Amino acid sequence: MTLHLRHHFKKCANCLLALLFLLAAAGAFLRPQAAMAGALQGMATCAHAVIPTLFPFLVLSGLILSGPLAQWAGFALRPFTKLLGIRSKKAPAALLCGLLGGFAPGARAVGQLRRQNELSAAEAECLLVGAVCSGPAFVVGSVGTAMLGSRSSGWILYLCQAGAGLLCALIFRPKPPACLARSSAAAAAPPQPCGLAQAVADSVHATALLCGYIVLFSFLAAVATPADAPPAAQYAVLLGMEVTSACHAASTVPWSGKIYLCAAAISLMGASVFVQVRAFAGPQVSLRALAAARFLHLPATLALVWAALRLFPGAAPAAVPAGGWTPAIRMPADALCAVFILCTLAFGLKKPGRLHRRKNRV
Repeated sequence: MTLHLRHHFKKCANCLLALLFLLAAAGAFLRPQAAMAGALQGMATCAHAVIPTLFPFLVLSGLILSGPLAQWAGFALRPFTKLLGIRSKKAPAALLCGLLGGFAPGARAVGQLRRQNELSAAEAECLLVGAVCSGPAFVVGSVGTAMLGSRSSGWILYLCQAGAGLLCALIFRPKPPACLARSSAAAAAPPQPCGLAQAVADSVHATALLCGYIVLFSFLAAVATPADAPPAAQYAVLLGMEVTSACHAASTVPWSGKIYLCAAAISLMGASVFVQVRAFAGPQVSLRALAAARFLHLPATLALVWAALRLFPGAAPAAVPAGGWTPAIRMPADALCAVFILCTLAFGLKKPGRLHRRKNRV
């Protein structure tokens, strides 16, 4: 009966998703200029922020987690992972990847350790709650400095949402019997360290996947947001879709407490981040704890931001120009299209390891 209900729910969810995309396609024909602007904004985000900051970090994290440095990279976080009941010496490194690099490296690191049988299913589910957060490059640089006009506000937002994630991980820590459940099949084949070529190939694949989701949800956000709607209405529409657009809309709201709106957007993350986490973590890692933790993460983040602003009143956001936030660096549309095409071509290429194995079979 449970399997039947699960299958029925999945079928209804797929139908609803198909309906939403049909409505988005219709909106693209009704509002072509907004759709093009949204897609270009997504490609600009990839070219100016995602690829320069995340791609090198993905390569380095892949090399570290597959080599001997994984046991020492997050040494300072080892007491916390032990408090979670996770015995793997590589778990602190995965947590560090998420705290410094953001949700994409964090989810990818947790999924990699799960596939290496370093983590049980319950341990990976718990570690994902703490590792999935927005990195300092986005929160401090984009949200704090560019959107809110205050670098100190960005640091408050980053530290509060990261601290709330660690608190939620403690609440969702697995029970001791679940920590011991390992897959014997995976344990029979210990992971081999990947070389630089394989790490670069995997990171190109991950970056292309990330950019594809960013462009798609930027397009959907632009189509779903009325052009003449007030900033508060735009924020309400974008809150559940895409965190960057939601923070941008929050920064234009005429309210002195707009930092709380940005904190809520960063905490809830939006559907775009959840589908990206699913792609990076892999099917072996469940997202149930991550989704349930949002109900605790949001009030915890808002409470921590409130307390931080009481301790540091000078860190309140500065006045933002009426025109809102725009990227300081621009790239021609044809160059952006070329970047997107190269990313899609890289995403479509087969991984060297798979190709090599197929040749050996022949």
